[in-house]
Amino acid sequence: MLSIAMNGSLKALKLFGMAASYDDILSTAIRERQTMAQFLASLCQAEAEDRRSRSIRYQMGTAGFPVSKGIDTFIFNETPINEQLLRTLYQGDFLDRSRNIVLVGGTARAKLFGYSFCLQCHPQW
Repeated sequence: MLSIAMNGSLKALKLFGMAASYDDILSTAIRERQTMAQFLASLCQAEAEDRRSRSIRYQMGTAGFPVSKGIDTFIFNETPINEQLLRTLYQGDFLDRSRNIVLVGGTARAKLFGYSFCLQCHPQW
C-alpha cells in the first residue's frame, strides 16, 4: 500500500524514473541493508538515467532519423558515395582526434549516417 502511494507521489512530481524503479531499488536496499543515503542515491541515479534516456529518444525523434535503415542495408551501388570513405568515417576515429566532418548531399544520406553512427556508439537507444 505504501509503495502504491509512493509511486503516485513520484509520478505527480514527474519523477518517472524513480517511480519505475522504486520497488526494485527498495528491495535491493533492504536486502543489502543500505543506508537511507545510499537508497536515495540509487533513486536519484535511476531518475537521472531515465531523464537522459528520454532526452535522447526525444532528440532522435526530432532529428527525423530514418528508423528502419542502417549503414549495412544502404545500397552504395546506386549512389556516388565513396563506400570505403563512409565506412572509415563510421568507425568514429574523427571523434578521438576531436575533428568534425561535413557531409554534403541530400539530408536522407546524412541522416542515415548520423542515425547509424549514434546507434553504433550508443546501442541502448
